[in-house]
Amino acid sequence: MQIVFPIIGYLCLATLVLASPQHRFRRSRRGAADLARDLKDRHGFVEAPDVEHVLKPTRQPPFHYGTEHRLINAVTGAMHDMPVTSATFTCRYNGSTHLYGVASLTLAHPAERLEVRAGAAFATAWVIDTPPPGRVQVGCHPFDDHFELYTPARETGGAAVLARAGVTALERVAEPFSMRIEGMQVLLWRAEGWSSSESLAAAVAAAATVVDTMAWRGSVPQAG
Repeated sequence: MQIVFPIIGYLCLATLVLASPQHRFRRSRRGAADLARDLKDRHGFVEAPDVEHVLKPTRQPPFHYGTEHRLINAVTGAMHDMPVTSATFTCRYNGSTHLYGVASLTLAHPAERLEVRAGAAFATAWVIDTPPPGRVQVGCHPFDDHFELYTPARETGGAAVLARAGVTALERVAEPFSMRIEGMQVLLWRAEGWSSSESLAAAVAAAATVVDTMAWRGSVPQAG
């Protein structure tokens, strides 16, 4: 019996370790489906079965690791006077399925590239992260402690790139997210997705504030 109990304990622990990620994934997937329904019911979004050309998965976070890439729960509509497409991105890595909420905002004019990361870029610590060039800091400890700011085309400090209103908007969001501005697209992503349409709307509002208050806004020629 002295041998049996440790073995049983080990098996229970192993089962818990193996089952926990899948339980978290199933819970996140249910939440992602609820988010899509909520966006349709409360914000007038509609189904968007073909979103590859909108979200444009690239070899950049969160799309650049794993296999069996899928985009599901895709809906499209408008928030804060911008076209918005929301979807769930899933991939397989190291035997587990990982889920991200992703949202694409379409700008009226192209903007210079900027990336803000809130925490780790991936849902798994096993992926080797290669951050983009141009890491800068804004000089505000709460922001610099919790976010990473990258401006590859700029060597100036973060305070000259991201205005105070943009910093504050990102700090105040209850569910921190990562974002990348590239051309006319603003891509938002969050590991395990957003908890509600209100949370996604808050993220879109914060991203819109970042775009509106960037100190170098307008430095990129507008589309003809």
